[in-house]
Amino acid sequence: MRIPKKGNPLSTDILAGEVERGFDVLGKLPSRLDRYKLAHERTITNLSQVRDRVQNGNPDSPFIHHLVKVEGRMSTCGHYLGFRHYHTVDQLKLTAAQFCKAHLLCPLCAIRRGSKMVQTLVERHAIITAQNPGLKMSMITLTVQNGDDLTERHNHLKTAFQRLCKHRRKAKEGKCNTEFSKVLGYVGTYEVTNKGNGWHPHIHLMVLHRTRINAAALKREWAAITRDSHVLRIDPARNPNDPGQDFLEVCKYALKFGDLTPEQNLDAYEALHGKRLIVTGGLFYGLVIPEKLTDDPLEGLPYFDLLYKFIAGSGYNLTTREALHD
Repeated sequence: MRIPKKGNPLSTDILAGEVERGFDVLGKLPSRLDRYKLAHERTITNLSQVRDRVQNGNPDSPFIHHLVKVEGRMSTCGHYLGFRHYHTVDQLKLTAAQFCKAHLLCPLCAIRRGSKMVQTLVERHAIITAQNPGLKMSMITLTVQNGDDLTERHNHLKTAFQRLCKHRRKAKEGKCNTEFSKVLGYVGTYEVTNKGNGWHPHIHLMVLHRTRINAAALKREWAAITRDSHVLRIDPARNPNDPGQDFLEVCKYALKFGDLTPEQNLDAYEALHGKRLIVTGGLFYGLVIPEKLTDDPLEGLPYFDLLYKFIAGSGYNLTTREALHD
């Protein structure tokens, strides 16, 4: 496969297709396999970058030691996908696959992790709103000034956000005032882009609140905290009847790495791997994202097994269709 020099940007719409209603019926399988093909092709591109870094890097470097392990997992990730079709209810479950779980380098794993995260958030949101009627949901985007050192910029953003959360806790004790105290629950993710003018880390937060958040006041507070950025956006949720569509915005963070070149992607991975990139608080505190990337089988229903193999230049091709299992 030809390795593009400037990357192979992935649309985050690829995740939207994975969580739309009815995506897991047999008739939608061709488009689903097309999404997986696009993702896996970028994984192969990134794997080539990993191998190059391992070959040319310092063998005594802890990161190179780490990359050797990642390379081994990525080299077998996504080659085969096993689906189970429960034909009596037309449900298609991805029940067998080997995943590397290096979701910052592997878009296929990022899609699966993102879809699990959306599902978890929708379920948690339903419980929260049932217990707390009248809540509104909005998205807050927090940024800091761009810079050449991603580790420094990410740590700066993280520290600034932690200070904002500290103000929120103090406000509950009556020790300070902050617009962020109006937030009753939040879940968000750190993202990073680089469009040639330095690393741009930022946070997308989905927040629950009852009263209107004053954007101008929060901007002033954010500028005082960061000392380099007053850039902040507050947008109301666009899909109040389908919150999963809004949660996509905070679940696509790993797929955004596809907007980087493969070299930038690996540089960002070096700076951010092992760091907690998901934040929760208030009513969303303690949210647990499933680590399992395959689907649970449906018990007691007959099914057919379908096995697909990835072939370069062709995508996922059916290799085996097993007989009906009662």
